[in-house]
Amino acid sequence: MDANFGRRKSAMKLGTATMLALAAWAIWPPVSTAQSAPHSENAALFVAEHLDVLSIPSSIYARRKPGANTLKDYGFADFEKIDGGVRSIDHEKQWLFGIRIVEDNGGIKVLCIQDGPRIGGSFPSQTTAEVKLGRDGLFHGTGRFPQSDQCPPFQR
Repeated sequence: MDANFGRRKSAMKLGTATMLALAAWAIWPPVSTAQSAPHSENAALFVAEHLDVLSIPSSIYARRKPGANTLKDYGFADFEKIDGGVRSIDHEKQWLFGIRIVEDNGGIKVLCIQDGPRIGGSFPSQTTAEVKLGRDGLFHGTGRFPQSDQCPPFQR
């Protein structure tokens, strides 16, 4: 009997086992922990506090000022948890800004954003925007605005 026969047979078993493991792994549903985790108000609060509002379309862009990038820089300091997201009202300007996460892929998120006046029966606009966590610790707009049934666009 060949002396290498036993080694070849073991290598074949290892190769077959590896192939079966890889095949099983390939058909496993591709769900990350970030995707399967519930979209909590705490996550929305974290994004709201670290959102570069000048990198997404918003009413704030019109009143931009040097060195100011976050909602807090523009008077939105206190957030309340509401409807699975958060919102803040600038009481001086009677303006509302709200954020809810509709898709979470870890460092990239799709937000449902409400932005608009809170006076005279007006309603804020609502739109989606994709943001990505940057090296500076802020979420920046990617330039993508995917549609979501969880955030139908409206403006009244």
